[in-house]
Amino acid sequence: MGAGFQCFNDDGVVQIDADWRCQALTRAGGFGASPNLQALSVNGSNPLIFFRSDGRIHLTDRRQSGSTFTFYFYAQQAGGVFYVFDWSDEQTNVGFQVFDGNGALVFDAGQKYLRVAGMETLTANYTGSSSFRSMPGRLLAFLGSGLAFDYYSDQIDINMYDVNRSFSYLTGGNGGYYVNQAVDNYNSSVALDGGSSAMCLIADVTNYPTNR
Repeated sequence: MGAGFQCFNDDGVVQIDADWRCQALTRAGGFGASPNLQALSVNGSNPLIFFRSDGRIHLTDRRQSGSTFTFYFYAQQAGGVFYVFDWSDEQTNVGFQVFDGNGALVFDAGQKYLRVAGMETLTANYTGSSSFRSMPGRLLAFLGSGLAFDYYSDQIDINMYDVNRSFSYLTGGNGGYYVNQAVDNYNSSVALDGGSSAMCLIADVTNYPTNR
């Protein structure tokens, strides 16, 4: 940036930049297990949805109509919690605030912002464990992108389990996460996501509300 406020952590990574708006938690809630396609509609600018669940999540589509975004997903095995992050103009009027040159809210100390805990690359046409990382005492949610989800042929699933809840038998894994990429039916000569690797973004949602 040419001029304006910046804030860095101890490792020199930028945390707040007046030229880049932070994405705040705008909605959170629960969802149940169902064999049917579920839909969640939110109003916003460019929302991202993260999931916590003890089962597989099939995120099939995100459709936009004006300022309304609808996410479609399957959650057959178990319910869970969703977290929606988006640019927000909501001001808590408590604590530190940063605005950009046009007066748009960049950061508000009273908001809960997207905290990226990690990013994993998932190999196309692969079945098995992708990664494990220990983050003791943290609650994590995930967003999968870049995949050709095809529920009806059951081609690919991504699931991320909290080790404390679902994989507690893993030695030394308390509080970590385990990303699993399962491919059930595919043509091994064709990458499911069009040839590129998919990404799984991990967010730290510790102490974030689950009903908003």
